[in-house]
Amino acid sequence: MRILECQRGVIGTLLNPSKRSATERKRSYLFLAVYILSIIAFCCHFIHFISGWIALLFVQLAQMIITIIYAFSIYDYGDKQTSAMECERTCNPLLDVYLVIRVIQIVQSIWLRSYIAILMFASSLIFFIWRLKKGCQYVDATSLWRDLKKHELESYISLATDVTLIGAVLITMIFSIISKYD
Repeated sequence: MRILECQRGVIGTLLNPSKRSATERKRSYLFLAVYILSIIAFCCHFIHFISGWIALLFVQLAQMIITIIYAFSIYDYGDKQTSAMECERTCNPLLDVYLVIRVIQIVQSIWLRSYIAILMFASSLIFFIWRLKKGCQYVDATSLWRDLKKHELESYISLATDVTLIGAVLITMIFSIISKYD
């Protein structure tokens, strides 16, 4: 439900950017970039089989960049370079984007008919949702100083997951291409 509310705010910000703050505009442009990336990735599936795999790899790289931005935001707060409120405004929309991209990757894997990729991304999505339900991901400005180590650990876990998935996507892509053209 949180994502749908966020999307309503994104559409309102994109329609009237002058009435919104700089942070809201940046968040809306980030969501817009994710939507454009998704459309490009889906169009690549219609061009060729290999371009679909390359698009899946690029979407995973974008996912890792979002995780790096999240980790740096937490680190900047720990290094006393940003305020807790700014850290919350930066990190929480990134988690929403992260969730949306993971769903997009599952749809891409279904289009590629790769059961291994579907399993990888679905298990990663389930693990991420479990961590969200556990309460370790979303940043709360009032208690960030107390939970800083927990958020740093969670950002490192997300980064390790994304780096592992890049390697797994590369290996799966190679074996899928070999099996298709063998």
